[in-house]
Amino acid sequence: MAQSKPLNQVFSYLSWVHAVSGATGSVIAMSAFYPLDTVRSRLQLEEPERRKALSTWEVLKQLIAEEGFNTLYRGIVPVLQSLCISNFVYFYTFHSMKALRAAADVTPSALSDLLLGSLAGVVNVFSTTPFWVVNTRLKMKGLGYRVKDNSTHYDNLLDGLMYIGRTEGAKGLWAGALP
Repeated sequence: MAQSKPLNQVFSYLSWVHAVSGATGSVIAMSAFYPLDTVRSRLQLEEPERRKALSTWEVLKQLIAEEGFNTLYRGIVPVLQSLCISNFVYFYTFHSMKALRAAADVTPSALSDLLLGSLAGVVNVFSTTPFWVVNTRLKMKGLGYRVKDNSTHYDNLLDGLMYIGRTEGAKGLWAGALP
């Protein structure tokens, strides 16, 4: 019976609520500000001498004029999917570990919260990197950047995970997670 108590803390309704809340909040925020992410990506990829506009506002206007309003939201679906999964994992892990700490009668402190947040971040990065790999490749596909064989053989997150897993294995799915 004593072993089930910690598991009850991990698989609790409260941890689930925190995870859903964090994931939902991140999706709402990204949906509202995705055009700024698009501008940031363009500014990072374009060579300064080829850039026609300098400010964020000017880049927004330029993108709409040259490529249409929809370009501001190109690629948002896999981003929202990855972000939702990533934040769910982070908040679920963080709040589950906080519940385990409370069940162990350990006094909360800023240092222990920092440690738990860091551990939750590590779990998040290693468990969601494959989603971000696919997401990044899909985003670059839309801008004319291609992987290895100059084509991307998938159009959504799930197909991308399966394709990369089948053709490149774990090394491809976790590309960039380790040096």
